[in-house]
Amino acid sequence: ATYFSSPYITGIAALYIEVFGKPQFYEQLKVAFMNNAVPYKDRNNLLAPAVIQGAGFVDAFKLLKATSFKGDEYKLSHLPAPSFNGYNKTFVRNYLNLEYFPKQEQCAGVEFDYNQIAVPPKSNVEVSVTFTLPKKIPKDLHLFYSGWLEIIPVDENIPTMTVPYVKTISAILDILMTPQFPMLVNLIRNVISKEDLIATFTLKLLNITDGTHDYPFVLLNLATPTSYLITEILDANNKFLGWVKYFTGIKYRKKPIVFIVHWDGLNLDNMTGPGTPAPDGDYFIRIKALKMFGDINNEKEYETWVSPKFKIKRSA
Repeated sequence: ATYFSSPYITGIAALYIEVFGKPQFYEQLKVAFMNNAVPYKDRNNLLAPAVIQGAGFVDAFKLLKATSFKGDEYKLSHLPAPSFNGYNKTFVRNYLNLEYFPKQEQCAGVEFDYNQIAVPPKSNVEVSVTFTLPKKIPKDLHLFYSGWLEIIPVDENIPTMTVPYVKTISAILDILMTPQFPMLVNLIRNVISKEDLIATFTLKLLNITDGTHDYPFVLLNLATPTSYLITEILDANNKFLGWVKYFTGIKYRKKPIVFIVHWDGLNLDNMTGPGTPAPDGDYFIRIKALKMFGDINNEKEYETWVSPKFKIKRSA
């Protein structure tokens, strides 16, 4: 749940505990929320992919009325969501511009061992599910396909339960997040390459009206999402010194847009501290972004970029 929905989820969880008592394991509550969620359509009037909406909207009434089945006959079905290209070639920060592939042959194939099952009281039935790749896929796409497995009671008075799935045809960790970026630039947006002479920055205030400083800037845009991005300062020997504090937020935009990291000469020894001024000298900026579905504790699952060397030389 996002922080906007957290109070609502907390309230529904409290109602659940009041009605059914505290579950023995957290997973019980999580599964109840997920299985009774309702998949929804986005503003494109298409079923939003499960990679975006997860299980769907939590339906409090359905959850409290149907946390378990009372019937014993169930149909098994597949509700596919539109597949979409997981690579943002336009660099437009707006999910409504996702490249959708909604046709049936562009969704996964799903087959159950049995299309209808009987589950006697206090017993379990195991069903195998076979997934097949979408049949018509352009070769240059990093396609995500998803949907929900539906468990539909024969008794129409009992609500349907769902189980979401998400798959991709690509090796996610091999997809480049920053194919055209980052770029180290100066104040007038000249790109500084590793073949250029070492650029010098004074850090001084150049325009008191708009607060412009002579800082090193890094322009960055991502072709895939990341849940963790961090900017670090290295000395001339590539030794880690601290973190960079300032960067602009990533916002939804209708046009391609980069966001900007700038270094004001302060090294942060933690993410909230005041920072220590770095002495004049040569430095590198290193940006690390966690790849989609990557392990935050595994350095191999980050994409890392190191800037060309640059010089800090404050005005006398």
